[in-house]
Amino acid sequence: MNIEWCIDRLEAYCDALLTLDKVTYANTNHRAIEEAEQLVLRLSPTAHTIMQRLDPELVARYSWDNRWEVRQHANVALGMLLDRREVEENLGPKGPSIHASQLHSWVWDAASTFWTAGHHREAVEQAARAISAHAQAKLGRKDISEGNLLKQGFTREDPKPGAPRFRFPGDRNTETWRSRQEGAVAFASGCFTGVRNVAVHQHTLDWGEQEALEYLAAFSVLARWIDICQVETA
Repeated sequence: MNIEWCIDRLEAYCDALLTLDKVTYANTNHRAIEEAEQLVLRLSPTAHTIMQRLDPELVARYSWDNRWEVRQHANVALGMLLDRREVEENLGPKGPSIHASQLHSWVWDAASTFWTAGHHREAVEQAARAISAHAQAKLGRKDISEGNLLKQGFTREDPKPGAPRFRFPGDRNTETWRSRQEGAVAFASGCFTGVRNVAVHQHTLDWGEQEALEYLAAFSVLARWIDICQVETA
């Protein structure tokens, strides 16, 4: 979670709600009230999504009659974010963070809708499906998919008719290139066997945000490898 961005968005939302109350109670001109209302409406979806992520009980159905309560809930969410920032700043060095939107586009475009709704397992599953689809399209194969497709795609064996291969750039006579090619076979198998298959077959399971983000990061690495590889045909 990007704490600073969330704080900025919630502060803007609280300010907009306060402004709307002021112009409404002051009986100012209709245009000023309408402009204040439109600003609140524009900021509401993002602010409510942040509040939902922090605590689902903070989010109530919005109406013009309960703006005071909504503003109080937004201030509670702000307090939670400020506390979280202080904890990160004061409990040892802050490590690097991964923003989901910076993952490979194949992964995040497929996962984002489910992730935003809080369905982390489904988000990972959709990311895996997207990678398989992109790999199929790049290799021109529709007969196999997922782990088996990538195992055949990354193998060091020569391509065969109807079975092209992914090839990393670089000197193929070096041990580094051979290791990278072999490692991709094992890594892809781990992603699909150890993560994707679990996500598909255990429907009662849901992963926490951190665990699911780590899985998405693994699939993002796999997506980048597929993306940079050349396709070699027989």
